[in-house]
Amino acid sequence: MVLTRVILRGIGLVSTLILVRVLTPDAFGVVGLASSVYAILDVLTTTGFNLAIIRMPEPQRIHFDTAWSMSLLRGALIGLCLILTSGLQADFMGDQRIKPLMWILAITSVLQSLESARMMDLQRELKFDLIMRYSVVNKIVTFGISVPMVLVLQNYWPLILGPMLAKLIIIPYSYWLAPYRPRFTLGAWSELFHFSKWLVLGNVCFMADIQVMNFIVGRYLGMSAVGLYQVGNQIAGLPISEIAVPIRQPIYSGFSKIYHDVNALRDQFMKGLELQIVVLVPLSMGLAATAHEVTAIFLGRRWDTVVPLLPMLAIFGLFEAISYYQYNIFTVLNRQKLFTLTHYATLLIRIPLTIWADQADGIHGAVAAMLTTSVINVIMFSFQTRPLLELTLGRVLVAIWRGIVAGLLMWGSVALLTRWLGSELPSGPTALVLRLALQVAVGAVVYLCSLLVLWFISGAPPTSAEAQILRTARDGVARFKSCLVIWSGI
Repeated sequence: MVLTRVILRGIGLVSTLILVRVLTPDAFGVVGLASSVYAILDVLTTTGFNLAIIRMPEPQRIHFDTAWSMSLLRGALIGLCLILTSGLQADFMGDQRIKPLMWILAITSVLQSLESARMMDLQRELKFDLIMRYSVVNKIVTFGISVPMVLVLQNYWPLILGPMLAKLIIIPYSYWLAPYRPRFTLGAWSELFHFSKWLVLGNVCFMADIQVMNFIVGRYLGMSAVGLYQVGNQIAGLPISEIAVPIRQPIYSGFSKIYHDVNALRDQFMKGLELQIVVLVPLSMGLAATAHEVTAIFLGRRWDTVVPLLPMLAIFGLFEAISYYQYNIFTVLNRQKLFTLTHYATLLIRIPLTIWADQADGIHGAVAAMLTTSVINVIMFSFQTRPLLELTLGRVLVAIWRGIVAGLLMWGSVALLTRWLGSELPSGPTALVLRLALQVAVGAVVYLCSLLVLWFISGAPPTSAEAQILRTARDGVARFKSCLVIWSGI
């Protein structure tokens, strides 16, 4: 799943680099707001039936048929709502361009609902290679349609038409990967909904959490500010979107097989948390420390206003990833009610604080408020997770302190290097790339050395993330040497 995300992001990064050179922040903003309405309806109507089926030891055909039927009804409902409210949304946002975009999104919603219900069975059976194939083909098809259209039309329409046209190819492909003959029935609705009812209510929180910045910034600061935030968040959130997000599906599938054993579940949870800290902290902090260079190289000088936002957005994404990692525990233990009520409480803090900060200090204040509340979220969700896993605070701190300290040392070293190099960026692209490469190299060396030293000081625990990474590296080197021997013999 991580490899899947890396490939998808690689394609997406190429697409973004092309699009930001052709389109303006205003174009990204109008599409972003229209897509936000669709995303809200999508989250609000998500049933969570797939999570219930994955958790089942032996789901029957009626469960898949019911899930597919509910998906079809859901897609039609979303499409109808988008069409009926398109005019109101355009008036509310003060931009009539949103209205026709919602009509296209309505068609996209209906097409997406036709996906093979057996795709969720691939996740339950841990066939993530097939899931990877499906996701990559989807991204390639969307890229192949959207980018040429943007280059020809030079406007925002391809951003919304490309995904819709790609569905005409990718939906039939889902039935080729996961053969299934749909049959409309709601026979298992009650059984599935019993598990998912709190997930459905929790979708309101997820929707507000994800879209709060788009609507607050769009309402008070305009389309360009929305585009600025979205592009900045996309760049700053690369470590989270490429590593933390893709591993959530296999982690949930793994948790589903051992949720009855609290000791095994606690051990797996801690291993996953420690590994994420060791991997995500240097990537997020590294992006924060090199925000100026990353923006200049990948976005261009006309996006310089995003530079002060990137550090805050990068650390915000790190804290959010830690919060949402704990979501799987609540779900697999069927404690969605506890998670949902806690999520509502965090949202009651985030929304008013973000609105106040936005009005007081614009987009910089709003992002700072999101970062502040992400720290509060981690504390509140961790407080609820500990009794579920019989987990002590001491064990958590022992698992994560090395990665955090090494990350701070890395950030400090890159900051000193940047000061030595000078705050004025070189004008040539080659010099810019060399400057960033030097910062990355120094940061990587400092982080790895610091992490290993702290690991040895801690007694080199054999079950730690560092030990796991070293074993994986040794295995990789051994396989590489074996290949060299075979090649030399040939």
